[in-house]
Amino acid sequence: MSQLRRAAEDGRLDSHELDRRMEQVQNARLVGELGAALAGLGSLQPLQDPSAAPDPAAAPAGPIWPTVQPPSPAPPHASQTPAPATPAVPHPPGYHPDDRLVLSAGFSSEKRTGHWVIPPYLRVQAGLADVKLDCRHAEAVSPVIDLEIGMGVSTVRLILPPGWAVDADRLQKGLGTIKIKVPRVPDPGCPTIVVHGQMGVGTFVARHANWVESRFS
Repeated sequence: MSQLRRAAEDGRLDSHELDRRMEQVQNARLVGELGAALAGLGSLQPLQDPSAAPDPAAAPAGPIWPTVQPPSPAPPHASQTPAPATPAVPHPPGYHPDDRLVLSAGFSSEKRTGHWVIPPYLRVQAGLADVKLDCRHAEAVSPVIDLEIGMGVSTVRLILPPGWAVDADRLQKGLGTIKIKVPRVPDPGCPTIVVHGQMGVGTFVARHANWVESRFS
């Protein structure tokens, strides 16, 4: 009723309309009937009983917007194309029987001297030129070194430090010559070089350093 009186004081209701609406308020039994008595009074709305059920007639005419925010759109999917893999650094040759360290001498000689690493698997291909492997300052990474020989008419020389051994029982000499001047059984902690393959008409020599090599190396 106080809202009706304020509306009359503001000039929005004349006395006749005020009496009619006051009568509606007094005779109202439902919230909807009370709302009809206050209809058209602008922002003034009837006070609702919290325990009363909501009146469908008092619902706003406009659309009811959801109070829960819709989920944010998912970010665009990353490209499914995998990034190119970084090539791995290959292992050095000589650590697998199918990937031997190859020392080849076709028309020019091949020589290994000083400090060098001897892997477990070697292949020497000596065609028309000689091959010399000076192992006195070399580092053997395996107690057994598998040396495969393929020779033409050349010479393959192994210069070994004391204590190293050579097993050439599987080397086929053909028309060539085999000269083994080192022990067949190694000293403790020293490696054995197992030689196999085909010599052709060449020469294979395994020995210690001579006096010239010992003096000038």
